[in-house]
Amino acid sequence: YIENRNAIKAQKKTTYEEQKKHHQFNKLDKAIRLHPEFASTEGIFRLSGKKTDMNNIFERLNSGKQLTQKFIDEHNISLPSMTLAYKELFGQIMDKQDYSTDFLNKSPDRALSDALQNQRDVIEFMKNNGITGEKEKIILANTKTRINWETPTLPFNMLISLLADIAKNPATKMDAKNLAICVAPRLLAEQFKTPSKENILLKNRMITFIEILIHTKLHA
Repeated sequence: YIENRNAIKAQKKTTYEEQKKHHQFNKLDKAIRLHPEFASTEGIFRLSGKKTDMNNIFERLNSGKQLTQKFIDEHNISLPSMTLAYKELFGQIMDKQDYSTDFLNKSPDRALSDALQNQRDVIEFMKNNGITGEKEKIILANTKTRINWETPTLPFNMLISLLADIAKNPATKMDAKNLAICVAPRLLAEQFKTPSKENILLKNRMITFIEILIHTKLHA
C-alpha cells in the first residue's frame, strides 16, 4: 500500500484528478486484500456485487476516508461489491486510453507474449548450460527489462499484482485466464457492446494481454 502510494506521488504528467483516482484505487486495493473473506472466496471477481454498495464505496472514497473494516461491516458491504467497485474505478481511470488503436496498431499483447517467451527460453538455456551466479543475474535482469518495456505503468500494475495474488491461491479457483475474462470487459466497454468480428478479435487480444501480464507476476 505504502509502496503504491509513493509510486503514485512520483508519477509525472498526471493531473490532480488522476492522482486522486489512483489513490482511491490504492485504498480499495488495500481494503480488498484485508477483507476477511479475501483468501477463501471461490470465484472472486466473477461473483456479482451490488451497485448500491458500490455507490457507498465511492461516496466514502470521494470523502477522502479509508475503507475501514468498521465501515464495511456497518454497511454490510460484501467482497463481490468491493471487486465490482474495483473494476469500475479501474475502468474510469483507464477510459482515456485508446486501447483499440494501441492493440490494432502496436500489438502490445504480441510484444509482451514474445518477451515472456524469450525469458522462458533464456532461463531454460541457462539451466541446461549451467549458467549461475552474477552472469545469471545480469541475463535475467535483461529479460525482465524487456518485459517491463511492454508492461503498462500504474495503476495497471496494481491491478495485475492483485490478480496475480488471487491466481496464486487455490481456494479462489480463479486462474489467470478466468481473471482476465472478468476484467477485460470494463477496459473495452464499447467494443464489448458491439459483437463485430473486429471487436471480438480485440476482446480476445485484451483478455490474452491481461492473462500474460498476470503470468509475468506469477513467474517473476
